Amino acid sequence: KPKMSLRQLVARSATEARFVQRRFASGHHSHGVDYNTPAHLEPPSKWYSVPGTLLGALMWSWIFWRAKHDLPAMLGQHPWEHGHGHDGGHH
Repeated sequence: KPKMSLRQLVARSATEARFVQRRFASGHHSHGVDYNTPAHLEPPSKWYSVPGTLLGALMWSWIFWRAKHDLPAMLGQHPWEHGHGHDGGHH
């Protein structure tokens, strides 16, 4: 095996790196898939959209019911922090 100079070794490494980049990162071997066009998604069937809508309505109903009953606590105002103590004294 002939000895290579440092300059030849660097040139060979750069050539091999360009080949690997071209081969694996360029998309030439995409097997018929064009990644530059947007994907076509089918609309969901009623089997999925109706339960999804019902569960979404149930979720928002629960959130608004909890907000109606616990809004001060949700905003950080806890009644046990702002009320008077049981010892008869004032803060």
